[in-house]
Order: sequence, then C-alpha cells, then structure tokens
Amino acid sequence: KKKKKKKKKNSSGSPSPNCKQSSAAEGVTSVDGAEEVERCVREVNSILGISSTIGAASSATAASLPSLDTRGILCIDHRLLNADNEMKRIFGAKVVRTEKRTGGRRDRRSARKAGIVNPRDNWPTFGRSGLSMELVNHEGSYYYFAFEHNELYRQTQVSFWQSVETMNPDAIAAVLRQHPYHVDSLLQLAEICKMNEDRRAAAELIERSIYALEGGFHTLFNVATACNRLDFKKAENRPFFLALFRHLAMVGLRGCYRTSLEFCKLLLSLEPDTDPLGILLVLDFYALRCGEYSFLIRLSHEWEAHHHLSKLPNMAYSCALARFHDSGASGSDAVNEGQLAMADKALQTALLQFPMVLVPLLDCCGVVMDTVTSHTFFASASVTCPDPLERVCRLYIERTHSVWKEPEVLTWLEANAGKVLSMVEAGDRRVGDFQRERARLYKK
Repeated sequence: KKKKKKKKKNSSGSPSPNCKQSSAAEGVTSVDGAEEVERCVREVNSILGISSTIGAASSATAASLPSLDTRGILCIDHRLLNADNEMKRIFGAKVVRTEKRTGGRRDRRSARKAGIVNPRDNWPTFGRSGLSMELVNHEGSYYYFAFEHNELYRQTQVSFWQSVETMNPDAIAAVLRQHPYHVDSLLQLAEICKMNEDRRAAAELIERSIYALEGGFHTLFNVATACNRLDFKKAENRPFFLALFRHLAMVGLRGCYRTSLEFCKLLLSLEPDTDPLGILLVLDFYALRCGEYSFLIRLSHEWEAHHHLSKLPNMAYSCALARFHDSGASGSDAVNEGQLAMADKALQTALLQFPMVLVPLLDCCGVVMDTVTSHTFFASASVTCPDPLERVCRLYIERTHSVWKEPEVLTWLEANAGKVLSMVEAGDRRVGDFQRERARLYKK
C-alpha cells in the first residue's frame, strides 16, 4: 500500500521527464535544468576569468577577504527604477501620458500598489498566483530569500512545460488566458514577440512578469537597500533574474540608461559574489551613457580584490574613459590635471593589456589613425587573441563604440596610443607581462 501511495504522489506532483527535457532545451526554468544552469555559470565565469584562472588564485584568498559589502555602492533610489520618470525628463510628461493612454480601464480598487513597475490599465486584475517568497537565512544586515510555488502554481508549471513541448505559441497563450500572471509563460511569450520584432508587446509582457513576481515578495524584501540575496541555482528564483535582465535591456533600447543602470545594481546585489548573468560585462556601458562616472570608478576600485575588474577589457577601457570625463577634459569646465593624469595612465594600461580592442573600435567609429593602427603591436594583436577574450572584446566594441566617437575622446585616445607605441619601442617589460597574463587568464 505504501508503494502505491508513493507512486501516485509522484505521478501527480511532478512533471514528466520529457517535459523537463523540453524545458531545458527551450531555455525555460525547470528543476532538472540545474546542469544547464551550472554550465552557463561556468561559461560566464570563464569569460570573466574567474572559474579556471582567477578562481584558482582567488579561492586561496577567499577566506581572508571579507564578503562583498553592497549596502553603500549598490543602494538604489526607488524612483529611478521607473522608466517613465526618465522618459518624462527626456521627452516631457505629456508625451509619456499619451503613450500610456492605450487599452481598457482597470478597476483601480483592485490595483496593487506599484513597486518596480507600474501596472497598466489593460492588464488583468491581479489575484493570488501561488507564487510566494520565504526568508531562508539572516546574516548580519543581509537577508537570504527564496521564491516558492504552491501546488496550484506547480500544476500550472506542468501545463506550461507541456505547451512548450508542442512548439506552438498558441498553447502558451492558452496557459496565460487561464493564468494571466504565470511568470514563465509571460517570459517565454515575450521572447516569441521579440523574435517577431514586436518589442512593445515583449516589453509589456516582461513588465507583467515582474509585477507578478512583486506580488510574492516577502515583507522584508526591499530592493532599494542592496541587502537582499537570492540563489540563482534555485529554479524558482531564476525567473526573477531573467525578468529583470530582459527588462533592463528593453529599457535601455528606449534610451533610459539611468534606469537600466539601477536594474544592473539590483541584479548585482542579489548575488554579487558570482554575478551569474554577467552584469559586470554590461554595467559600464549604462554608467557611461547616463554620466555616472564616479560610480563606475568607485565600483572598479572597491571590487577589484573580489572580481579582478581590471582584467576585463570592458572595465579597463570604460574606467579610463570615466576618469577622463570626470576630470572635465571633455567639457568646458576647468580640467583637473591630477584626474586627467590618472585617466591617461589608466588608458595606457588598458591599451597595453588589450591592444586588440583599438583597431576594431576605430573601425566602428569610422575613424582612421594610420600612424597608430599600422604598427604591428595593434595591427596583429587580434591574431594571438584567445577566443574567450576576443568574444568579450567584440561585445564591448559593438555595444560601447558610440561613447568613443566624441572628438575630444578620439584626440585623447590617439595621443595615449602614441605614448603606448613609444613604450613598446622602448621595450617596456609590461608588454610581455600582459601577453603572458592574457594567455593564462583567457585560455582557449
């Protein structure tokens, strides 16, 4: 009798293996997707130089290093999480109100107070979705949480996995009609809309998924304090990471770079030690675009011991550019010569560390510097570049080349590139040191 009861319980409470396999193949969250997540984490860490290279050195000093204190640098102003506020500053309040005045009216009495995103008038009334958050642990000022699913939500998850297995978007839409705030269905349908180039619908579905996740927040979960922790490896937590990451990307496409930066801070504060989504590879772009130069400089200084940010090409170049702007050399204000000298030194170090960035960066900017790019140090740097490093450099150039197009920045870049070539001709020892370091950190 006991065996029969166990079999019956297994058949009703968990999805079939085929559903789990399907969800992993489609990129949706499932319990059996842990191996896939581990692989993604290892891949991101390898790009960051943590897993196979820096990780060996950092593991030896991990015991002596204190845990990352995120309370100061990653604290968030709640108002800056609202992209509409930034849109109002850019385009005016009237334009934003006109854009939002679409769809039917929602019952205001049943509308839950907005937190990260504002509910729209055409959204279904929010009820109990079966999604909740539990407090797992409390250490000092930091709280460790985990999302939980009740029995109804787990059954909806099974229906979702089965709909994904059909490869039919209408099946996912049918799940949403019955459960309009099922997070995985919203995220998957948003990806389908994005593939069909319907970014407005995709952005709205992502916002709705965040709104649904907010409905399950614990009373102690405060996104503004940077004291919350979530384990990305736990399947129920991953949709929150994915929803925030896709939302910040959508908001960035609208030109709301400060809002995207705040969401980068939020994501980084949830799991700062591992950074499972590689936020450190994109955060510098949003900081430069919204003029948060001091924040980027401070982050690179305070987190160097834990994350070795100077070993990332995007952080090496972006921090040098942030110091240049912070010195006042790019504007009409008085130039801080001390800050400018530090910016020069930082850029020269970045050019010595990652010379393969310069030539494709100038190509993307549409600028010709024959006296610099014709030298073999820069011209042939990409030949010996390891594949992981080449991918990181390419992503950085494609995303960030627009911030290097200013005439003052290009003049500053050319001057320091010339100084670097003088160092190379003089046989500077750092040239060989950085070449060996690249081969060691970014193994093929």
